[in-house]
Amino acid sequence: FNIKTDTYDSELQGVFDTGNNNSIVTGVSFRVNTVHSELLSGHNRQEIWGLYLQDDLRLTEKFIVTAGARYDYHPLVGGNTSPRAAMIYTPKEGHTVRLSYTTAYSLPTFVESYLSRDISIIQFRGNRDVEPEKISSWELGYSGALHERVKTTVELFYNELEDFITFLPAPDAVLLFGNTYSKYSYYNRGKYKASGGEVGLDFYLADDLVARGNYSYQFIWNDEAGTRVSYSPLSKANAELRYDPKRGMNATTW
Repeated sequence: FNIKTDTYDSELQGVFDTGNNNSIVTGVSFRVNTVHSELLSGHNRQEIWGLYLQDDLRLTEKFIVTAGARYDYHPLVGGNTSPRAAMIYTPKEGHTVRLSYTTAYSLPTFVESYLSRDISIIQFRGNRDVEPEKISSWELGYSGALHERVKTTVELFYNELEDFITFLPAPDAVLLFGNTYSKYSYYNRGKYKASGGEVGLDFYLADDLVARGNYSYQFIWNDEAGTRVSYSPLSKANAELRYDPKRGMNATTW
């Protein structure tokens, strides 16, 4: 199916230095999304606007606090606010400790909202009443230079996720045959918790040659099912060797 989309974005931002090691960032944004497709019940248009405010306060030479929030209004899901805050401590040059709390959400897509298609006797429909997917996240991290050519990062995290937009049989669907139903649509389902951490090292073998490696552990729990999400691996590891001169070609193996 042909799907034509257009997006128009505008944003106005201001940065204000209020003195006493304090600065404020504020702004407003406005977005217009349009989509036209036979798959999505013809022509649809959405106008989304947002406001945000962030305050950066340097309490001491070594301690910075950042706090802010963003409010967005969507014509289908209404208003959503996403606050966030962080504390950054630099005990000495080249070493940083960060504690942060963040909330965010993912808006439903055009397909999830406006899908309209029949295949034989089976109906596929969007749902304009679904809520955004949401996440709340705590992170504690450290980054520092163990040596002039060795840098390390350590991260711990805890996330709570909910209201995943999932394609499911509709409540009024009729079982046709096997596991096939007469109607499908999108609904909010699921509540999960994810926790874990990551350790990474950067070795600068030369000014233009660096070897990187990291290992991460992530445990995801499905609150509704009362089980671990088994298809998400517990462990991941990455390694990379990168040659990146100031001029000329670069190369990477990973």
